[in-house]
Amino acid sequence: MDTMVTVVDGSCFMKELETLESLQARNCHANPKDQQTISYLLYDQVEFANMIVLYKCDLMNDNKKAMVKGLIARMNPTAKLIESLYSNVPLEMVLGTGLFSMTEAEKHKVWLQEARIGEHTPETEEYGIGSFTYRAIRPFLPKKFDNIMDAILQKLQA
Repeated sequence: MDTMVTVVDGSCFMKELETLESLQARNCHANPKDQQTISYLLYDQVEFANMIVLYKCDLMNDNKKAMVKGLIARMNPTAKLIESLYSNVPLEMVLGTGLFSMTEAEKHKVWLQEARIGEHTPETEEYGIGSFTYRAIRPFLPKKFDNIMDAILQKLQA
């Protein structure tokens, strides 16, 4: 592991941090018994990261951006903060940084609970996160994929 990156949507971070709405209420949680709030999850993710990408900076005025950056700095004063405009983040800023430290991670308040066998629920189960791997003999053509996704979105919006 090289870096623990958290991506923060600066345009709605303050609003989401103030909400008492649960993950379950937004259908963002696989475990129906867990009543964890959106704000708790956001705080937890910002607190544990050693790099935070603040994106949608192009949608914030200077005052709002300063307020969000100040709050993030108070939540996690040691994290490196990167501002992103139009979702652009140079890969060299987030890959190969060497920022992750097992010694520092072990100091986190829930580290032992997460490390103990049987006490950790993988995020894939906890939040219903899934992934897939595309494999094919023929090359992947991003433009065709983009066209397909645009067609699907147009049908959904119609």
